[in-house]
Amino acid sequence: MADASTPPSTDGPFVRRVLITVSIVAAFGLVFWLLRLAGHGLLIVIAGAIIAVLVDGAVRRIPLPRIPAMIVLLVVSLAIAAGLSWWMGAAFVEQMEGIRTRAIEALPRIQAWLSENPAGQRVVAELEQIEWSEQSGRVGGVVFAAAGGLATMVLIPVFGIFFALAPKLYLGAFLHLLPMGRRARVDEVLGHVGHALRAWFMGRFVSMTVVGVGTGLALWAAGVPMPAALGLIAAVLSFVPNVGPPLAAIPGVLVGLSQSPTTAAWAVAAYVGVQAIDNYLVTPLVDQRSVDVPPATQLGAQLLLGLAAGAIGVFLATPLMIVLIVMVQAFYVQDALHDPVRLLGAPREGPRRRPKWLERIRPTPRVAAGSSQSRPHR
Repeated sequence: MADASTPPSTDGPFVRRVLITVSIVAAFGLVFWLLRLAGHGLLIVIAGAIIAVLVDGAVRRIPLPRIPAMIVLLVVSLAIAAGLSWWMGAAFVEQMEGIRTRAIEALPRIQAWLSENPAGQRVVAELEQIEWSEQSGRVGGVVFAAAGGLATMVLIPVFGIFFALAPKLYLGAFLHLLPMGRRARVDEVLGHVGHALRAWFMGRFVSMTVVGVGTGLALWAAGVPMPAALGLIAAVLSFVPNVGPPLAAIPGVLVGLSQSPTTAAWAVAAYVGVQAIDNYLVTPLVDQRSVDVPPATQLGAQLLLGLAAGAIGVFLATPLMIVLIVMVQAFYVQDALHDPVRLLGAPREGPRRRPKWLERIRPTPRVAAGSSQSRPHR
């Protein structure tokens, strides 16, 4: 008989966490293997399904039947896009061309800076030994890749619209492949997956807006040319966590360097400052209402899917990871281990936790135990 004073074993929670991690890795390995087999086409279909989930969330907020609501959403979206193109489309195209020209002008400055130290001289020497004439034969491959990228940009919205027009048709066909006793549970979990994806996208949208506007204003204040286009690039690339912000800073720094090293330094400071505000001020507030995926998990998913499918894999890495995490939590942790864990993206019970920086500035007031404010509202 065990001693009553013996503390309870803590191996159970640890084992559960290990099993959860192994399950997520195994599920992602399966996805990686499928992507290596099916490649680009499978990701296009998956991206279309994710778009359909987002569109479905917007359509549900329109007090109309699904088909008229879809028509209204498409017409409004196209009208907004056409209006923005007519208002500032020409200016953005001109600024984008200016960014390309300025970046090319900055390359000799970078080469001269590299030539000032031995390590940089070796890099320049290696670049000069490249037979650029051999690259001319790859023009056909570049054109083919551009055509494939354009086709991808067209096919993803098309799949998304078709999925969103009749979601019950496709979902019902999938559920009929499962045993009768599991259909209700799978349907419930897919609903949680859709909620998590929509919450994550709203968080990304807020972050993209802050990064785009903040970067544009900061670069304008720093005297960097074409700040509006650079802010748009920063907003679009910030959709991809971890990888997007460093890539977005490259054209801005090159444009600043084409003007002067001081301007380039101010551009670096602008990008770093905006990212600091987003990471430590905006993201903690947004994550309370959206989905917070651990950075290491995101980076690992981006690395694996980038190796498997290229740029589109990097863009879809985080949404796919969210889908896998919710499914593992529901089917394995809750159903198999009987652990009532809160699903990723599910509403938190009780008061929301405030960010640490806000707690330092304005601590949460403590309420006496017997006061009326401490009693739950009915």
